[in-house]
Amino acid sequence: MPPNTFFPSDPAKAFKSFNEHASITGNASSQALLGFYHATGYHDVVPVDQAMAQLYLTFAAHNGHKGAQMALGYRYWAGIGVAEDCLAALSWYEDAAEQCM
Repeated sequence: MPPNTFFPSDPAKAFKSFNEHASITGNASSQALLGFYHATGYHDVVPVDQAMAQLYLTFAAHNGHKGAQMALGYRYWAGIGVAEDCLAALSWYEDAAEQCM
């Protein structure tokens, strides 16, 4: 994957930056990206840890991050890191959809 504004050429440095930014500011975008890193183990910067991914995505989603809300909707629908829960999935999808109106 080529570098871009979200993932610079040094994934470990990017993770460290997102982590520090999220810790200091509680920024939802940084939290969502940390969730992505933990969910995928992106470039082996951190091991795959679905519990940590769920935690960061939940923080981001409660802070209004539409992508994190969509990700949580899918995770609850598919049972990734959580028990399958169609009503919880629907609730997160609705939260994200309300931002599009």
